[in-house]
Amino acid sequence: MVGPPQSGKTTLSNFLSEAGEVGSTYRPTKGCRIVEFEVPNVQVGASNSVSSAEVELWDVSGDMRHSCVTDVIYEHTWPVMQRSANGVIFVCNPGSAEDQKQQLQFLYTQFVQQNGIKDTQCVVFNHQKPNSEPSGAALGGPFSHIPQLDTELGEKSGQVQTDFKSFLSSVLGHLAEATTRTENLILQQLIRLERITASDASLFDVLGKILAPPHRPLPRQSCGGRCIFHSCSADTRAEACVL
Repeated sequence: MVGPPQSGKTTLSNFLSEAGEVGSTYRPTKGCRIVEFEVPNVQVGASNSVSSAEVELWDVSGDMRHSCVTDVIYEHTWPVMQRSANGVIFVCNPGSAEDQKQQLQFLYTQFVQQNGIKDTQCVVFNHQKPNSEPSGAALGGPFSHIPQLDTELGEKSGQVQTDFKSFLSSVLGHLAEATTRTENLILQQLIRLERITASDASLFDVLGKILAPPHRPLPRQSCGGRCIFHSCSADTRAEACVL
């Protein structure tokens, strides 16, 4: 979950995870805050499959520079946050969408483009104060193909949970498709390997028959008592004595 400072990321994280207060007091997030929770009965993409989603939500600080207390440059920690991310939630203040446009596009480049995440794995929450009227503001550019939803935690707070669940459905659908593609690719490689192995075995069998010398029985001869096998009889084939 990324976005400019004071856009409502922590408030939404607390609401969705039920992990903290949903209040009006602003407390800036330092670096990143991780909350884990489960969302039951999530439809997996367009399939009829329903599953519980184990969510690990990373509430990323909107301060891209540093904390005056720790002097840590938060942007330097982003590669760790980006690794293995399955989806991105952008949060912005619809009343300041135009002012936040440049920062949001920068976040899109960092967390979506550079991480290989598709637009179907993203959503924009235009978050506003409780019981406010929808602004109707829309982001253009790279966000034109991403769902942009108005969110507020007043009378319509239930819709936020529904919208988040819909977002999870899209992410789970993408993961299921990626898993299926990987399994099919592995299966195709195994089938190809089996065909090559079978073909090589047949080829070796044919070459062996062509190149093998004609079978001639070895003459019987005595080992003269020099065989290391004491049970060897004088009438044993020479090859037995060698063995």
